[in-house]
Amino acid sequence: MNRIETESVFNKKLNDFGIGPAFYYYDKKNDFLVREFIEGKNIYDWLEEKEMEFSSNKINLSSLKKRILKI
Repeated sequence: MNRIETESVFNKKLNDFGIGPAFYYYDKKNDFLVREFIEGKNIYDWLEEKEMEFSSNKINLSSLKKRILKI
């Protein structure tokens, strides 16, 4: 299973719990998926904005961002 196919499988599973953008279609032959576009900030920008707020709570966002980028 490749990355896009894996993404489609997890997107469908998360949708069962009402999480994530709505999954519409995965085309295995052309290796693309179609899902709902959600207007807003991406997780990295949001984390950057929240860094000062979290740092006062001693949450290490730098470490968290590095782990997210490795996924």
